[in-house]
Formats: sequence, C-alpha cells, structure tokens
Amino acid sequence: MSKRIAFDNITEIMNDYYPETDTVEWRGVEITVRRIIPIEWMSEIVKRVENSCFSDDGEFTPETMEFGIRVCVIAAYTNIDIPLDMELQNRLVFGTDLWDAVVPAISGTQLQEIYSCSMRRVQARTEANRAEFEHEIKKATDMIAELGEKIGDMFNDITPEDVKKMIAAIGENGIDEDRLVQAVVAEQNKTRGNNVIDFPMAEDADHEGV
Repeated sequence: MSKRIAFDNITEIMNDYYPETDTVEWRGVEITVRRIIPIEWMSEIVKRVENSCFSDDGEFTPETMEFGIRVCVIAAYTNIDIPLDMELQNRLVFGTDLWDAVVPAISGTQLQEIYSCSMRRVQARTEANRAEFEHEIKKATDMIAELGEKIGDMFNDITPEDVKKMIAAIGENGIDEDRLVQAVVAEQNKTRGNNVIDFPMAEDADHEGV
C-alpha cells in the first residue's frame, strides 16, 4: 500500500506553483487578480447573473448575461472598485480591454464553471417561467370552458317560446324580443352535431348581412 501524503506537502506545492493572486499591469495601473474565488462567491455571481437576465415582469433579456458575468467577475476577482452606474460598467467591460488583461490570470476552469452554471440557472428559470405561464393559461381555459358549460346548462330546457313569454311578462321596456330569441337559438344550435349555427331571420327579405 502506498504511503499517504500529508496535506501540508500539497499546500506547499500549491503555494509555490499556484499562487492565490497575481499582479497585472494595465495601462500603467497595477491590478491584483485572484486566481480563484471562494465557492460562496461563485454562487453569488451565478445568482446575480441569473437575476440580471430577467426584467421585473419576468421577461428574459439574454443580452445582459455576458455583461453581468464580466461585471461580477471583475468585481470579485480584482481589487477594482466597480461603480454602481450601469453605463460606467458598460464602458469598462465592453469599451476597454480590461477584461482581456485580467482573464489570463484567472483560473480558466473556475471561470468556465461560472459561465456554465449561469447558463443552466437561466435555462432552468426560463423553463420554470414557461411552465408557470402554461399552467395559468390552462387554468384560465378550464375556467372559461366550465363557465360555458354552466351557461349552456342554463339554456338547455328553455325554448324560444319560453323566452317570449318571459319578456311579455316583464312588460314593454324597450327590449327587442326577436334579438333575444335569436341569441337563445344560436346558443342551442352550438350544441348540434354539425356545429352549424342557424340564423332564424336568414330568410327574411328585409334582413341583410349576418
């Protein structure tokens, strides 16, 4: 069985060959760049990138993903104080070559993992939003269908003659009896097998149009 290696020896190798920070000179300014960041910081970056990709009303804005990643990475990996002003951030990450200067000093594996996790988080949220939207649409459709059935049941046993009698009992209040009768007949015709709506006044010579 091979001899076990004390982790102190591994720590020594890491310190000698894989320093925690590096110094990058950019346009006359010395910038301290962390090679890796803690797992908690990675998680925070991924969450912030995810949130930046969706507007307040839940709309997906993919154009902000790369912007969000670059701003968060520079803020987390370097000693640069990043302003809160979004336009200044935009100028810094897209209007200069700072990103290209600091990225080589960052662990490519960890940076790739940030990109990968951010994309998976955004995809999962997009799919969740779509599922929720489809669920709400189905609920609304079911409610409309149920309401339609209830309205249909209300008119199942009512004949046009019944409606006329009801209106006559109400009295003359400016109600157009013929129009109301047509509406009832049209509703009943919807339930027929051929799904064709008949118009009682279709043969009336004075009636034009539908």
